[in-house]
Amino acid sequence: MITLRKLTLCIGTVISILVMSGFVVAQDRALSPTETAKQLFAAVEKKDTEAFKALLCKNVRDYLEKSERKDDMLQVFMNVVGMGMPEKDSSPSEKVDGNSAKVTFTKKSPDGSSSESSLELSKEGDRWTGFCLDAKGLEGFKLSDKMASQMASAKPVEDPQIRKEVEDFYAKRDQAFKAKDIASFKSMETDDYKTVVWFFLPNVSNRQEADDNTANLLQGYKVVRAISTKLDNLKQGADENEVIVQTTHTARWTDPGGNNNSLDAKYHETLVRTKDGWKVKYSEVVEFSQKAR
Repeated sequence: MITLRKLTLCIGTVISILVMSGFVVAQDRALSPTETAKQLFAAVEKKDTEAFKALLCKNVRDYLEKSERKDDMLQVFMNVVGMGMPEKDSSPSEKVDGNSAKVTFTKKSPDGSSSESSLELSKEGDRWTGFCLDAKGLEGFKLSDKMASQMASAKPVEDPQIRKEVEDFYAKRDQAFKAKDIASFKSMETDDYKTVVWFFLPNVSNRQEADDNTANLLQGYKVVRAISTKLDNLKQGADENEVIVQTTHTARWTDPGGNNNSLDAKYHETLVRTKDGWKVKYSEVVEFSQKAR
C-alpha cells in the first residue's frame, strides 16, 4: 500500500529529477554566436586555456594537439583574440550567414563617438566556434613548428669548408640586395622557396610572392648604406646537401624622404646544395626590430 508520505516522497523525487534534467539540457544547449564570443573573450581575460581551447575550431584544436609547441602556440592564439577584447559595457550585435557569423561589440561614448571590435565565428554541427584558420592559415604554424624541431635536434656542422661556403653564399646574397640586383637575388632561391614572416600570426609566401615583396621593399630604399648577415648557428640538415641555419641580419638604408632607417632581424633558414651552388629553400623571420632615425 502506498502511503501519503511515500507518495509525497516519490513526487518530490520525480520533480527533482525533472528539474535536474532541465538544468543539464540548459547547460548542454548550443551557445549563440554572441554567447560564444563572450565566453571566448572571458577565457582570454581569465587566462583559462582549457575553456579557450574548447571554443576553438576543430582544425585549430587538432593542430594544437599535434604541435610540439602547443602551449606556446595556444598563448599566441589567446594574445591575438585578446587584441580584439571589447570594452566594458559594449553592446553586442550578431550577423549570421549560414555557417558563418560575425559578432560586433560597440561602445558609445558621451561625445557621440563609438568604438567597435568584432569576432568571426564558424558553425560546426550545432555549435559555434571561434578563431578559425583554414589550411593556408595553419601552414605557417606547421612550417615554423618543423623548423623549430629541426633546429633543436640537428647536430652542428663541423666541416669548416661548408661553413665557408655558407658564409660566402650570404655575402653574395647581401651584395645582390645592396646593389638592388633582383635577378641575382632571386637566382639564389630554389623553385619551391617559401618564407614565413611573423606579424602576430605567421604569413606564408611562395617564391613569386616573396620576390615581389622584396622588389616592393627595395623601392622604399633610396640608398642601402650597409647590409650584413652573421652566421650564428650552422646545423646538419636531412643529408650532406642540406643545412639548417640561424642568422642575424642587419640593414641600414635611407628612404626617399631622406630618413635613415635600420633593421635588425633573426632568421631560421634551410639551405640546399645544388649543381649551381647553395640555395635557400626556406626562410623564417623569427624576430625583428625596425627603427627610423
